[in-house]
Amino acid sequence: MGIVSISKHRKLLAYCMFALTVARKFHVYEYENPFSPEYSSDSAITTLEFSNVKLEIFVGGCNFASCAIDRFIKVWNAKTGRPERLFTGDFNNEITALCFDKKQRRIFAGDGDGAIKVFDSVTGVCIHKLESLSSEVTFLFFNSIDKTLLAIYRNSEIRIYKDFKKIEPGERELLRLIRSAHTKEITVADYHLALNLFAFGSNDGYIKVW
Repeated sequence: MGIVSISKHRKLLAYCMFALTVARKFHVYEYENPFSPEYSSDSAITTLEFSNVKLEIFVGGCNFASCAIDRFIKVWNAKTGRPERLFTGDFNNEITALCFDKKQRRIFAGDGDGAIKVFDSVTGVCIHKLESLSSEVTFLFFNSIDKTLLAIYRNSEIRIYKDFKKIEPGERELLRLIRSAHTKEITVADYHLALNLFAFGSNDGYIKVW
């Protein structure tokens, strides 16, 4: 086993040879980006969102190997395959849902505790927080026409929030609340902007369209 530094390309080459076989194994590591070269992330991936404007992939993940279990959003360059930046937002649970606004300047993130936070997609600064619920956020969608955020929770609850940038003084952020939208917990959902319809399914095998 050995490690060779390739300073010109700022990389480390690690290799090992097994005594009983002729097999060899090579790994190449970046100087500034510590991650396993065999995976797109060195932690559990819980959700992701692709930016077709910036050609970046925003990955929600958590590092269970850490003593304090880190939760974060890691941003990858879709063309080079390299990690570019890391967002941390003091989440109390794993990140379970992500979505962008229309111009993809903001990214909304929901977690397993029902918290929803809004980040600047470039700087990673948390610019807004919504009220937390006791149920996991399973789906988020930003309606660029109505300027609203659709949030679906595992406990079959649906909430529609007004974009905080459009709220007038004294106006409520929560516009609509639907309880028991499904007989079982909601596990998957999708939204069609042009038809203004959303569909969701649960572990009972049924799909509902609203």
